[in-house]
Amino acid sequence: DLPREEIRQELKQAHRILSEAAGKPVVGFRTPGYGLTPALLAELEALSYQYDSSIFPSWPYYGLKAAVLFGMRLRGKNSCSPLGNPAELFAPLLPYRPHPENPWRRGASTIVELPISATPASRLPAIGTFLLAAPAWIRQALLSGASRLPFFNLEFHGVDLCDAKEDGLPQELVAKQPDLRVPLATKLARLDALLTSLGQRF
Repeated sequence: DLPREEIRQELKQAHRILSEAAGKPVVGFRTPGYGLTPALLAELEALSYQYDSSIFPSWPYYGLKAAVLFGMRLRGKNSCSPLGNPAELFAPLLPYRPHPENPWRRGASTIVELPISATPASRLPAIGTFLLAAPAWIRQALLSGASRLPFFNLEFHGVDLCDAKEDGLPQELVAKQPDLRVPLATKLARLDALLTSLGQRF
């Protein structure tokens, strides 16, 4: 949502910091909160990035996020979390080259878009938060559905591998993030099983 020049400066600064830390140039990007705009795509191309992974074509996730943001607004609270363009919900589930004016559609960009995984029909979100913290039957349904496609892009947040007690996270955050109530040892065991399953399928 920033002006084009601010997008350019933020990307350049992040590129420099991350490339120095990695010891080699960064070649991919994921925007905070998901979403890809024409301006952002153009700036990523200018940096010669090879891929982007900001498109999350999950209708249920978008609907849940919209409901939470709307509820916050009704209570007079603000959120910096972007909702994104609803057109992204109809983006391909498999890798594609984005269109310069409509990045959620196929085009001829120099960048490959790697959509975050969702199940094919219902487009349920197959992301780390749900695959590590949800009840077993939900985890299995998400994994089975999303891995029917020939491409699986597993997305994590740093908080997905935090332990509320060991990491000393504030109780206010734990109260709002049910996944933080799952102990880290449990999440690590589930992650191991998840990666083993994905390794057998792919």
